[in-house]
Formats: sequence, C-alpha cells, structure tokens
Amino acid sequence: MSADSANPVVLTASSSGGKWTLADSPHLAVTADQIIQEMSDCADLGATMAHLHARGPDGKPTFDPSTMGYIVDGIRSRVDMVIQISTGNLPEELQALPGFLASKPELASFNLKDEVAQAKRRAELFLKLGVRPVIEVADLGMVETSIQFLDEGLFTAPLMFELVFELEESARSAREVLGDLLARVEAVSTVPDAVWSVTRGGQHRQMLAAAALGLGGWVRGGMEDSLTDRTRRPATSSAQLVGELVALIESMGMLCATPSQARWALGLSK
Repeated sequence: MSADSANPVVLTASSSGGKWTLADSPHLAVTADQIIQEMSDCADLGATMAHLHARGPDGKPTFDPSTMGYIVDGIRSRVDMVIQISTGNLPEELQALPGFLASKPELASFNLKDEVAQAKRRAELFLKLGVRPVIEVADLGMVETSIQFLDEGLFTAPLMFELVFELEESARSAREVLGDLLARVEAVSTVPDAVWSVTRGGQHRQMLAAAALGLGGWVRGGMEDSLTDRTRRPATSSAQLVGELVALIESMGMLCATPSQARWALGLSK
C-alpha cells in the first residue's frame, strides 16, 4: 500500500495537561522547559500540532500569561508546530482571555459546556483576538451550537472539532464507544468544510484512533490524554504515545501532515 500524501493526518501532541501530578506519573513534564522539550521531541517524531497547558515553577498548572508565552516562544524557537493552547478552566475567563492569548497561538480550545450567552461572549473575544477555536465535542448538542455560532458569524469556517472521549471508558463496551464516535462524526460532517480529530478513550483509545483515521479524521495523543501506552503499561513520555500514533498512521498507509499542510486545511496563515 502506498502512503496517502493527498490526505495527510494532522497529529496533535498533548503534554501533561492540567489534571495529573507527579503522584499520578513520575514521567510527566511539569516545568515549562520540560514541556518545551517534550513538544520538540514530539515534533521530531512527526507531530503537527501542540496542545498546550502551562505549568509554573512549582509544577502546578498555571494560567500566568508570561509562562504560557515562554512555552509558546520556546517551542517556536526550536520547531515548526501549529500552536493550540488550552483555555479550559480559565478563572474569570472573559477578563483573563486577552492576556492569556497574548502569546498569539494559532488555535485555542473552545468548550461549549457553559451557558450559550457566556459562550457567545467568548466567541466574540476569539474573533477580536484573531484566534481560531478548536471546538471540544462531548455530545451532539455542542455540534448544534457550533452550527448556530457559524450561522451568526461568531465562528468562521473551516471549523475544527475535537471529539473528546473519557479518560477511562470502562463502563462502555467497544461497540458502544464506536457507535458514539460514528454519531459524532455524522454530526460534524454536516458542517461545511469542517475537520475533526479524536482523543482519549481509555482502553478503547487505539481502536478509536484507528477508526478515526479510517473515517478521514485526525488524532491527538500524549500524557494529558493517557498515562498508559497501547499495552496499558505506564507511559514514559508524551513522545512515546505520539510515536505509537505515528506508527498507527503509517501502518494504515498514511502520512503525518506538515504544519504547512495543517495551516492550509485550517485556513490559517503564518
């Protein structure tokens, strides 16, 4: 099978996120410099995009704009990656967003769990600041809201959806999780020019990634999304987990997208 260069896969690397601590895994990247190094390692393996949370000197998650700026600048000085930062759980969000997005990421996560009025104000800020949203989809209602925002001019095409599953899916069978994926993909496929990616899924993570690739989607992985490798042994780094996804992509006759290809697909300019 020849590699499919016509439809390259955007592979997003996540670092340590904002949930885990060294008590959960001693291999987490918990300083700004460790996060920079980890994303550089992931880019060397083929990762296209970086999904970032910031960590302060104490190793704890932080929303300090200067720390995020240091991480973003550090990654950009080493490698070319599409930069996406997380805005999840940002305190006093509407007041804090302009400062937090001052690092000028190309993309930032956009959670639609809030009330519609709050989400609309956030969407207006994203537009004003020139940052494209990555819309996290946990249920079909979030796709409907995204279509509404697109119609109202609060979002601009092409939209990127991140289909986020649970960190652990032990309560659901593989058939149930796959059915959920298919329902979400069907919903986002009604949005013109939209692109989508899949992440998490616990013990079904590898199956979900393979299904997503087969359906024309993208994938995300790293220690934010799983502390174990595909064999359910403790992961040693986000680069290890990204490497597993690179191997899966290549085993299916596909290629990882370059950052330039990703920017073109997402309507971004550098």
